Amino acid sequence: MKRTIVSPWRFVVGPDILPEIGLHARWLGSKGLLMGGRRALDAVKAPILDSLRASGLDCHVEHGAHVDKVRSRVGDLVRIAREQGVDFAIACGGGRVMDCGKAVARELDVPLIVVPTTAGTNAGGTISSSIEEDDVGRRHWYRGPDVVMCDTRVIVDAGARYLASGMGDVLPFGAGLPIAREMRRPGNAETGALGLRDAFPTVAAEAIGRLTYALVMDSGKRAWDDARLGIPSDEVGKVCEAIFYCSAVGGAACGLVGGDHTLHLANHPRCTRELIHGEWVAFGTLVNLILFGAPLREIDEVIDFNHSVELPTRFADFGIDEIGRDELIEHTQTMVGADGTAPFGLNRSFTARDIADAMLEVDHLARTRGARTGGRP
Repeated sequence: MKRTIVSPWRFVVGPDILPEIGLHARWLGSKGLLMGGRRALDAVKAPILDSLRASGLDCHVEHGAHVDKVRSRVGDLVRIAREQGVDFAIACGGGRVMDCGKAVARELDVPLIVVPTTAGTNAGGTISSSIEEDDVGRRHWYRGPDVVMCDTRVIVDAGARYLASGMGDVLPFGAGLPIAREMRRPGNAETGALGLRDAFPTVAAEAIGRLTYALVMDSGKRAWDDARLGIPSDEVGKVCEAIFYCSAVGGAACGLVGGDHTLHLANHPRCTRELIHGEWVAFGTLVNLILFGAPLREIDEVIDFNHSVELPTRFADFGIDEIGRDELIEHTQTMVGADGTAPFGLNRSFTARDIADAMLEVDHLARTRGARTGGRP
């Protein structure tokens, strides 16, 4: 059996580390393309440029709304980079900029350094980019970062809500990881790793994947509290390691059940709250746990954690106080294919009614959690 592990060359996490970026970049090239949204880049540009200059490196800067995960904008950045003669790239920002940076680096075929300025998703570490294209809607490109520079002072300055969202984005590494492993055992799976056919995770990849969830459960609440106080503590660093490194290394090799990205109410017409990606993943993870028959103690563990860091567990968290079963089924019809089912993993499908019932059960379990005594399966 072929096994694989996918990992960045270097991962650095901690407060005030950006003045060291030149020490890593000098091994990658001589002139970089530094790109990011205007606000994100304004927060980190000065120490990055100073560090690059101190290491004898040149740099061209592109910042603004055009640094985005849209095919035409990626093409424009690639053209500019070629004109400037860059031989490595640095992407600074949130999830959309991370995906843009990975696509640009892939097209240029140059090394990539990423500097996440929020922890709202794990996109800074993953090997895939979701690029919006006019003709096909959205397409996944495969390219991961070579170096991840996660400055925890920058992360906490972005706010605790983004850190919570990032933890929500990697919650599937709890009960979801054994589900994914079951789906991808020999004989069941054609693709166990993104872009690698008939590949399965190494022992290290599985162990690091499991560590993702353990770090979030052990350090997540304290890290969230520290982030609210603006403290870039070691606990924040551990959670960032879970989000940007462990989940990326484990996820690429192990694969995960994908329904957590869609099984939510953030796109319901009556949703009145604007949510960050990881917030709806947190709710979708609970729905998946119901669908795949996870024990109640595991479901309650995620409900309790979500509540502790203000991640969604109930319909009310989407601004929807009440929703009937028929209306919910109508909404979940948008999540299934033409045959009326949604395939999760590689060998399980669920109907719109199954998904609606699972959502109703999540909402009920969350609303009644305080009245229960940590129920047993």
